[in-house]
Amino acid sequence: MPGLMVCENPDIEAVLWAKLVVNLNNAPNALAGLSIIDTINDRGWRKIFAAQIEEALKVYRAARIRPAKIAGSNPAIIPWLLRLPDFSSNG
Repeated sequence: MPGLMVCENPDIEAVLWAKLVVNLNNAPNALAGLSIIDTINDRGWRKIFAAQIEEALKVYRAARIRPAKIAGSNPAIIPWLLRLPDFSSNG
């Protein structure tokens, strides 16, 4: 695609492990028949995703796997972010 910014990463395995963490939400979404938007907007679903990611990161640590940063951040922060309360525009 013209104009698409692409950058090489010398550690593609770390990128793939990080991608797996991000895609852990796919199975619950499919089983529930809900879109990613529906589940991300619901704190209960986000807590499930957070638990999945924490479990994956424990396995990674045991296997000495270091996933790449996700959007410039350590993947370990994602569960904390997912557990934040729902945003409310009511005040």
